[in-house]
Amino acid sequence: LNNLLTDFADHFRTNFEPIELRRLYSLTKEIHEENILSQTLDGETGLICDYIAPEDGQYLLIPCAGFGDFQNIREYWKNQFVVARIASENPKIEIQNAAKGEALAQTTADLLGSSRLPIETGNFSGDALYTESVIYDNTGGKKPHTLSYLQEALRIKTASGPFPFKNLTPSGADFVIIVTADIKRP
Repeated sequence: LNNLLTDFADHFRTNFEPIELRRLYSLTKEIHEENILSQTLDGETGLICDYIAPEDGQYLLIPCAGFGDFQNIREYWKNQFVVARIASENPKIEIQNAAKGEALAQTTADLLGSSRLPIETGNFSGDALYTESVIYDNTGGKKPHTLSYLQEALRIKTASGPFPFKNLTPSGADFVIIVTADIKRP
């Protein structure tokens, strides 16, 4: 245990006092693992960059936007725990474009943050005529965080049953979103 604490102390810096760390431990020791959401801010996000301080050669991670410019990082973290809950549900989302002559599926995917969610886009190939955008929940409510996020982000109605037509992906989708011209809002 002493070696573990020494390694920890040698490689971790914080402004927590030891009594504060103990209090943090006492507050969190009863939390079950399935209730812990883990998120990372790393180089893959494009938000933090390596920097070597010319004065003393210190290796630092700074906002890529520049010293003190945390706006993009704040924006990134705004919905991270919502995204983490959705990721824990591992949803398969399809957006099918039913608007003739308009590429709304990809625009809608971008609105939902398709870089953080696995979304398949394409054109609707069924024989129905859609005049309103709609969300189909093929899980029957088994992925409530994803459904809630889609409803809040898109503000469109949810169908009462599963998607009755062919999916874009052979394995099917948990959610199929049919988009029409009404998805465009000011």
